[in-house]
Amino acid sequence: MNAAYEGGKGMTEKEKAIRALKNLDYEGTPPHMEMDIQLWEQAIGRPYRDHKYFHANRDKQDDDSEIQSYVEDVIALARRFNTCMIQCIRIVPDKPFYRHKDVYSLLKEKGAKDDYLLTGFVDGTERIPDGNRVEEISYRIADDRDGYLDELKRRCDWAIEEGLKLIEYGADVIFMTSDYCFNSGPFFSPYMFHEFVAPFLEKQVSVFKKAGAFTVKHTDGNIMPIIDQLVDTGIDCLHSLDPMAGVDIAEVKAKYGDRICLMGNVSCAVLQTGPLEEIKKGVLYALKHGGRKGYIFSSSNTIFKGIPLENYEYMLSLNK
Repeated sequence: MNAAYEGGKGMTEKEKAIRALKNLDYEGTPPHMEMDIQLWEQAIGRPYRDHKYFHANRDKQDDDSEIQSYVEDVIALARRFNTCMIQCIRIVPDKPFYRHKDVYSLLKEKGAKDDYLLTGFVDGTERIPDGNRVEEISYRIADDRDGYLDELKRRCDWAIEEGLKLIEYGADVIFMTSDYCFNSGPFFSPYMFHEFVAPFLEKQVSVFKKAGAFTVKHTDGNIMPIIDQLVDTGIDCLHSLDPMAGVDIAEVKAKYGDRICLMGNVSCAVLQTGPLEEIKKGVLYALKHGGRKGYIFSSSNTIFKGIPLENYEYMLSLNK
């Protein structure tokens, strides 16, 4: 084992992230990661590309130079912002991407796995439905509960199958990103969440961890009515700890910090609009209560295109 893991000195960002995900302390500043950084043009002078881009441009998936370029860009982005992980393309049923194996192979070939944790994104659990599906779900629970549960099981099995492929290809961390909550609280009541979401999330977590990956559960909104259930699924890390929904990292750390790693809590809304004093206030609060054990420094969602690059850089400059 690398001496840095035992002694805590001279740790790389990857080593700190591994210790954070294991809920162990580390030396130095908290490792940093974002689920998605969309400021490619501002930061590295390259067009932003994600699963939606490759879905809209199917011919690009067959273009080896495009895949090579994508890999070079995500590595450049990780270096630019000193992240502990490299973001990879998400798997979603309606926006297929067929080159995951090649992406991970190229990342390993270029040595990225030596310096960063490689991520995979897949989640089959029920998310907040759009307007068209709210009525459908309500009727199905009332009229065809068993059929709805069978559908949820199929989705879970699909996510597990795809996630295991990503782990086989080289993913170290699986992010599960179905959103469950509004700012006012979860879409399902805690009782219904226990039946329709938690068992399937727990199954995903169990299989992915058994296959050797860390698991991170992302959901925006006010998670407090269901946070016990989220933690009980066995996840290694919880993101986003959304301050816009009143989630207080100090409270979450006090209650669950001995069980899981936390990630996030820096308000995306404040990062977008500022002012710098408000950004500083939120960042220092997250760093103070996240601490030097079981915490990964991150925004409360993603660094989306509306966030000024200088605000994001200011956020990072405060991590010292």
